[in-house]
Amino acid sequence: MRKNQTHSLWRPGILFFTATVLPGLALSVLTIRAARHEEAFMEKQLENTFYSELSQTVYSIQKVLESVRETLDGSLAETGRTGFPADWDRTTDLVGIPFQFQLDSGFTVPSRGGNSPEEKLFVASNTGFFLDRQPVEIYRSISDEYAESVIAAAKQTSSFQSGNNGRLLRKQASDAFETDKNVQKEIYSQLRSRGRVVPLRNIVSGSKTDAKVEAYTPRLSTYVTESMHFSDIVATAPSGFIPRIIDQRFMLLYWKKLGTATIAGCVVDMDAVTDKILSVLPQLQTAVRIVTVLDHNGKPVFDSGTASPPDWKHPFTAREISGLLPRWEVAMYLTDPAALSSRARITTLSLILLAGILFTVIAISGFILLKTMQSEMKLAQQKTTFVANVSHELKTPLTSIRIFAELLKERRQPDPLKQEQYLGIIISETERLTRLINNVLDFSRSKRSGRTYSKRECDLNGLSRELAENQRVRLEHNRFTFVTAYSAEVLPATVDPEAIKQALLNILSNAEKYSSDTRWISFSLGREGSDAIIRIADRGIGIDPAEQENIFREFFRVDDSLAARVQGTGLGLTITRQILRDHGGDIRYQPNQPSGSEFVITLPLCKEVPGETENSDR
Repeated sequence: MRKNQTHSLWRPGILFFTATVLPGLALSVLTIRAARHEEAFMEKQLENTFYSELSQTVYSIQKVLESVRETLDGSLAETGRTGFPADWDRTTDLVGIPFQFQLDSGFTVPSRGGNSPEEKLFVASNTGFFLDRQPVEIYRSISDEYAESVIAAAKQTSSFQSGNNGRLLRKQASDAFETDKNVQKEIYSQLRSRGRVVPLRNIVSGSKTDAKVEAYTPRLSTYVTESMHFSDIVATAPSGFIPRIIDQRFMLLYWKKLGTATIAGCVVDMDAVTDKILSVLPQLQTAVRIVTVLDHNGKPVFDSGTASPPDWKHPFTAREISGLLPRWEVAMYLTDPAALSSRARITTLSLILLAGILFTVIAISGFILLKTMQSEMKLAQQKTTFVANVSHELKTPLTSIRIFAELLKERRQPDPLKQEQYLGIIISETERLTRLINNVLDFSRSKRSGRTYSKRECDLNGLSRELAENQRVRLEHNRFTFVTAYSAEVLPATVDPEAIKQALLNILSNAEKYSSDTRWISFSLGREGSDAIIRIADRGIGIDPAEQENIFREFFRVDDSLAARVQGTGLGLTITRQILRDHGGDIRYQPNQPSGSEFVITLPLCKEVPGETENSDR
């Protein structure tokens, strides 16, 4: 039977495991895997947030550089209508060292090679460049070049339209280069194949939380260098800037044509420029991040004001500013780098804990569901077998009644004592049949609306003696040794006599059915305190310790198949316990020594009764 029940659970068990446990396990695994990458995910989210702020900051600085050029253009035009102004540096703080250069003769300002050490150094450093003897490295945006190549390719198609179409393509191409690593890799490869030089940035990249410097790698610039001579530069525009890095010193040259052979300009005062840049920067330090501008040497231009400044070479994120400020970058650092790791660790632990709770809940729910299914399927199987067992159980007393009734009818037994014995057996089997039918009916009624009792005060001692003696004839006829012991006094209790008889007969019937070769049954009645105690014992096969907790469950039988050696419905003990509990009593099972079973019944008495004595008879 158990084997069949186990097999019947395979299909729903596998279905539940496939539909619930496996997805829950997969979800837990995915959650744990995601939790392991939580810090990188949080870094990426924060980097995306900072990127927007960086983009706006870079745009603002580029606008500052445009305003510097416009200011210098305007001031030089205002004071230089009749030639180079001698007091130009006094008109704006942006002018550092003013100069005038004749394409055919060299510098005329500073005069005679310069008066101050700075002027002399300027003339010495730039004469060769201005005379086209030395080229200078000009920085061009790779993003702009890529956008131009995309637009040029699009112009070859019939679907290209100028105006908005071109602007849209330029923006899409620029965004693709800045955000798509694959596009960057492809473009850098193309530039190298054409011999173009992409310089390295001052910052390096790697895991933001990796403490090992070896884990970092240099970053490629988003600008490509191109060597150009001075004459080529001034031939393309009326004015402009030329950035130069000489001996690790940065110099931004402003120039403007004053004629066909005269170039005027200045070394831009970078202190004035950085003051303007500072005015457009966001708050340098917040609770989350520190922002600064790194110069061409990777050093901060502004004091961050932090007690322990970060490692400037390893920003959380950074962007280059402009080709006019080569290798200058706006960089952002975490105010507390450990906070991100701590927050990620807490989130990771929370996700793992939630995944564990989720899987545990699913597993426990599945276990409970399977156990419930097992119980329901077992109960359904027991109910199915119950009908067959009841039918089979009814045949035995009916057969005995018919046989002995036929013997008496045909007068085959002339002995009056035997005839009386046959009649006793018929009565006993009739009672057995009645008890079986009553069990089924009582169980059905109790499930619907509960059983109704006709209680009255009666003597348990007399009731038990009458019932036991009525059963003695049948038991001894079946070769049982039936030992009884009653109280010597009245044991009054308020009970339904027929219900109590039914309960006692159920226990006696079990003792009879489950007896082995040793056919011995004991029935005793006594008093303990304010309770009457009835003990019914046998020396039969006993009950396995593993099954002792289940024997009072409805339909439960150790072996409920039709081929079982002992037949039954599985309702006797259930109904017995219900009757006794409805009367304020109870029943418990305990092993009998040296073998067999003993059921101990407790019923409350109506009032205190004097002490008892016991007598025994066979």
